[in-house]
Amino acid sequence: MSDDMGELKSAPSAPEQDTPSPPASRSRHASVPQPPALPTLERYHVGLKWAHLIVIATLVVLLDYLLYQGAGGLSYTVAFIVLAISAAAFAFREIRAVPLAFFGILISLVAMRCAWQYGASVVFVGVSLLVTFPIALRLGRINLPDIMTSLPVTCAMGIATWYYDLVAGWRKFRHAGREKRGGIPLNAVVIPLLVCAAFAFIFGLSNPIVRDLFEQWVAALEKRLTNILEGYVPNLLRIMFWVTSALFAGMLLRPAIEKADEASGWQTNAVTPEPDEDDIDLQHRIAVNTLVAVNVLFVFYNGLDAYHLLIRDALPAGYNHSQYAHQGAFWLTVALVMTTIVVGRIFHGNLNFHPKRNALLNWATLWLLQNFVLATWVFLRIHMYVGYNGMTRMRIVALVGTGVVVIGLVLVTFKAMRRLSLTWLVRKETGAFLLACIFLALIPMDYLSWRFNTPNILASNPPRTSVQLTEQYISPEGLATLTPLLAHPDPVIAEGVAALLGQWYFGEGRAYVDGGSNLERWTRYQIGHAWCAGVLTSHEERILALVPDRDWKSKIAALRTYTSRWI
Repeated sequence: MSDDMGELKSAPSAPEQDTPSPPASRSRHASVPQPPALPTLERYHVGLKWAHLIVIATLVVLLDYLLYQGAGGLSYTVAFIVLAISAAAFAFREIRAVPLAFFGILISLVAMRCAWQYGASVVFVGVSLLVTFPIALRLGRINLPDIMTSLPVTCAMGIATWYYDLVAGWRKFRHAGREKRGGIPLNAVVIPLLVCAAFAFIFGLSNPIVRDLFEQWVAALEKRLTNILEGYVPNLLRIMFWVTSALFAGMLLRPAIEKADEASGWQTNAVTPEPDEDDIDLQHRIAVNTLVAVNVLFVFYNGLDAYHLLIRDALPAGYNHSQYAHQGAFWLTVALVMTTIVVGRIFHGNLNFHPKRNALLNWATLWLLQNFVLATWVFLRIHMYVGYNGMTRMRIVALVGTGVVVIGLVLVTFKAMRRLSLTWLVRKETGAFLLACIFLALIPMDYLSWRFNTPNILASNPPRTSVQLTEQYISPEGLATLTPLLAHPDPVIAEGVAALLGQWYFGEGRAYVDGGSNLERWTRYQIGHAWCAGVLTSHEERILALVPDRDWKSKIAALRTYTSRWI
């Protein structure tokens, strides 16, 4: 038998000429490389462990208590801190000092801001930082392209990873069931129970004692189920909150990492020369002519603004501050943004390597210097408008926004001088914009606005800034700074401010009079509200003396009518 097998193994194979050759067309396409398969979410899947389940379940219970049962400032403070610590704990092997310190400081500031006085913007920033935090920890660095590439994958995996876990668990369960021997088949249990149920039904119909006993059991079971449903089974909204919390917690503990493709160019910093397919000399001439023209235009415009803002220090007849300062600041900011785009485009490609690049760079530098002068006019216009009728949240946003644009001018100057790529500029300006958004969410805008406006109302005549008392919503952190206006010589302003303070103090503020002991839940406590209530407590008598009937609405309406002349 072994000899026969040896003969079979050593038998010669069929001649090569007998093997049919593939058609010529097929051999021609055989060497063409096939495109790589698209990546699936499954390759980002991190296996679910018991530690994940325990922490996720704990976080769901905690978020239910903090947010669903009564969200408040301290709710978000505790939630952000606990979620950040949980995310860092599961990424401890990949932790690096820079991303840990950067995001740790920002999330701590967000938590402190929520404890002081929270709002939708700071909560949104906190959630965004939480999602980005574990990604940056696992990347080991703060790289915007890698973070932006990983964010959508992480958000998708927040749902998909549970699907893969359930599928894997079901397959494991079925595999274990197949390997099990001697188990009881399902039919061996179900069929006897159905037969017994049929006979029990017949016995109930035939015997009233059995029927009454059966009805008592059914009634007791129904009552028990009703109590369970009413006391323990949550409503649909709460179930959806639990599911969302579990998905979010799982996303923080198991982020998906995907680094930006080097071939896409998003990691490129320096400009590299490309094949000269276009007329580079024509491009150079167009760029020089453009820079010369805009420099002449900017000299004329900057001179005009310098005359009205510095030399004459007054507006021409027929123009008001709203037209000149408010509208002008916006459109000049647009002009600064356009400058960034134009300079970035000029120094984008092969013009960086033109023999006359230095001349081009000199014209661009002169234009950029004029743009910095233009940015100065923007700040002066905003300052003029603020001095005319006060500081507001949007004017703080305008100041920060103009500052971001100036940073963009600095970056585009650096780009032109160092031959850096346009993607480098986009990355840096995107980072500056995101940091500005975080900064705006963290700073106490109302406090800063009314720390400026209150002395302005007292010192100015007429008190144009008082128009903002009724035109803008004032949160408690701003209300606490209005108490000097209770002594304003104009009775309409003094009574209107007393009505604003009394409406909050004798309403929402009463919960904070005794240190917040009257709040429904400790999670609703706000440090800023408690501070405001403490400040107003010492002015309670003055408020009631100005508005003895506590008719807050009529006094506020009178103040709005009185100050509307200065809009």
